[in-house]
Amino acid sequence: MEQSDLVRELTVAGAKASPIAGFAIAHISGWGPQDWSYVFIGMYAAAQTAYLIWKWRREAKGKSIPSLPSA
Repeated sequence: MEQSDLVRELTVAGAKASPIAGFAIAHISGWGPQDWSYVFIGMYAAAQTAYLIWKWRREAKGKSIPSLPSA
């Protein structure tokens, strides 16, 4: 078995096990789905705020934000 095959197999196994591990950690912590949704919404709001501040500061400096190429 080549090293790339081994890495691929380990990656697939890790991806399959991660939801189960996440559920186990969430269950052990004692938080329910509603509590976790508050955490994830807070993280999303913080990331969105950071992006908007970065965007506004960049626009204030006069630098353009690159646009996506049109298809």
